Amino acid sequence: ITGEARIGDAVGRVAVEGRRWTRETTVVGDCNLDPTPEGSHVEGFRRGLARALGRPDPGALFEALSPGLDAVVSVLVVDPTFRGPTRERIRSTEARDVVEEATARALEAALAEDAELREQITELIGPRRTD
Repeated sequence: ITGEARIGDAVGRVAVEGRRWTRETTVVGDCNLDPTPEGSHVEGFRRGLARALGRPDPGALFEALSPGLDAVVSVLVVDPTFRGPTRERIRSTEARDVVEEATARALEAALAEDAELREQITELIGPRRTD
């Protein structure tokens, strides 16, 4: 699954693949081509998954989906803000929002087209409640 979104000057891109034969999870992030394995863009990825699947808790959903999940999360933003001196953790609502949008759009489109994918995700997380 791949997706891209633009909000203002920010561009978010995601690529996601699920593998049944491995239990490892890999989420690779970058901001303006600098490796940033944690931060707002990765949070946006988790929020986008939850939004597309109609779930309220991005952390719990990511935990359920993560075995065998590989993802690349990339964001291009003007003048990004980082947490800490190592510049490995981006802190930007702009980055979070654009990656959330890219992820949600991509997953929603994939789910609309692929019944097998919908079934596989339902097996992992259960049906969506409509209380």
